[in-house]
Amino acid sequence: MQRWVELVSSDTIELDEVVVRYRSGWQLGPVSATFPVGVSALVGPNGAGKTTMLAVLTGIKRPRAGTLRRDGQPVRRRREGSGYRAHIGYVPQECTWSPSWPVEDFLAFCARMYRVPSTQVRHRCQDVMSDLNVGQFAHQPIGTLSGGQKRRVFLAAALVHDPEVLILDEPTVGLDPGERISFRRHVVEQAASRVVVLSTHLMDDVALSADQVHLVDGGHITWSGTLPELMAAAGESDSQDHVSVAEQGYLHLMQGRAESELLEGDR
Repeated sequence: MQRWVELVSSDTIELDEVVVRYRSGWQLGPVSATFPVGVSALVGPNGAGKTTMLAVLTGIKRPRAGTLRRDGQPVRRRREGSGYRAHIGYVPQECTWSPSWPVEDFLAFCARMYRVPSTQVRHRCQDVMSDLNVGQFAHQPIGTLSGGQKRRVFLAAALVHDPEVLILDEPTVGLDPGERISFRRHVVEQAASRVVVLSTHLMDDVALSADQVHLVDGGHITWSGTLPELMAAAGESDSQDHVSVAEQGYLHLMQGRAESELLEGDR
């Protein structure tokens, strides 16, 4: 995989005053954030703008204003965007593929799509199947797998070209508790050597996997910090039954923003 190493030496991606507007009038941004090696979580309610932000980070959606940067260098022109996307692994919330497609054939197709050299396709597929414990059902059709097994297959597909950046949209939605634990473990392992950005509204995923946390609401990043800083915010709020420390921190920070907006509106 030498070709990939030569093209990318990045260890951060960055959004710099990025704005995305839709015809409906809804707007993301301006948003600024830096995502280093490790797990960065985008947390917020449905409709907050998390998926739109991921679309910019993957290079799928071009912002109306602002800049996407890789290792400090802007990704602007179409050619730059194409080169950037070649080093992104992306697992969307909804993955739709032919249910009759055997797992190993699907991964080989993804490897070729990412332009992995033909001499290395089989090797890369074997590597990711081994890393993610997918080999045991390599010859089964995707449609016969459980929810957690499918998620591991799609994660393997996103990693088959050994990308510098891995982006996950609501990766554990619909998984049972055991599958969620297993999937989080795989994500943390991958984050040791690459940038991982995931969106979620499940605080367990944040508390057990994230290094950096960005709270997203109304198309804006309303708070950024480390997981310990998020949990420290819980100390400023009243203790609540059946609510984790991370959830208390989240609720405190989101409530504080809502109260601030009400005060601004009264002025």
